[in-house]
Amino acid sequence: MILTPDKLWSRADVLSKPCPVPREGGVYGWHFDAVPHGIVAANHHTVGKASLLYVGISPKAPPKNGAKPSKQTIRERIRYHYQDNAEGSTLLV
Repeated sequence: MILTPDKLWSRADVLSKPCPVPREGGVYGWHFDAVPHGIVAANHHTVGKASLLYVGISPKAPPKNGAKPSKQTIRERIRYHYQDNAEGSTLLV
């Protein structure tokens, strides 16, 4: 499904009520209308004119140090990128 999505959701879609992103764990992808400057995107997957440049999973794998595992859903993760402090976001690296 990540390579052939029925629809790509915009920031406005994700932040709307009701939010179309499910409250469950899963895989998500970030598609870009234009490849950001400095990113080498050879042989990348496209959906229409949008380039799939990042795939994530939420919750992440449980830590091996005995700490509590994350319970974050894909909805929480994606909304975090769009509205909260995304300083820890992989998308900013």
